[in-house]
Amino acid sequence: METPVVAWAARPAAATVAASDRGCSGRDANTRTGTMLRRQGGLRADPSTEDCRQEHGSMVTELPVRIEFALPDGWQAAPPDEVGAPEVAFVAVRPVSPGGFVTNLTIAGEIRDPAVRMATIADESVHRVENVAESVRVRDRADLGQGDAPGLTQLLDIELAEGKRLVQCQVYLPIDDAHDQHTVLELVLTCTPEQFDDVASDFQRFVGTVRPTPARS
Repeated sequence: METPVVAWAARPAAATVAASDRGCSGRDANTRTGTMLRRQGGLRADPSTEDCRQEHGSMVTELPVRIEFALPDGWQAAPPDEVGAPEVAFVAVRPVSPGGFVTNLTIAGEIRDPAVRMATIADESVHRVENVAESVRVRDRADLGQGDAPGLTQLLDIELAEGKRLVQCQVYLPIDDAHDQHTVLELVLTCTPEQFDDVASDFQRFVGTVRPTPARS
């Protein structure tokens, strides 16, 4: 059974509600690789920067838009600050993760110039990972959805120090709100290669539930 999480934009309050609703203890997710690569050097640039220029995008820890989504059964929300991912708006972990790495999915969002192509945003993400990994390979990349502004998905093979390998599936979804603000959501699954086949369908179902919260009449 999927667990609904609805109408959320501000990370601190929403994360608290989500964690308490699921009985999440906020325990350490024991590694920070993927979007939790921070212990290995950090997946993203320092999110504390005050320069929020749309040209390059500014990752925010509170989503610029209200969204709703549902977590697949077996996943638990975790406070981003407590699992070492303060730069994202939402974190969920799969507690039963063999192999010593806790599989995780995250939601983040950035306000972008609509003229910036999704492929450019995906390239930026690859470069950020390259800054902290031994090697990164884009295994696959494809448009997601139809219409004038499709999303994009890409699959990365990441090699870290000491031969540790991870797989990261990144999905970018554009959302335009009533205030003409163009937001790009970043949905990320991070796991080991051995875990990927087992959790990829969970992530696919999760992505299918993400949508803007309907405006109140």
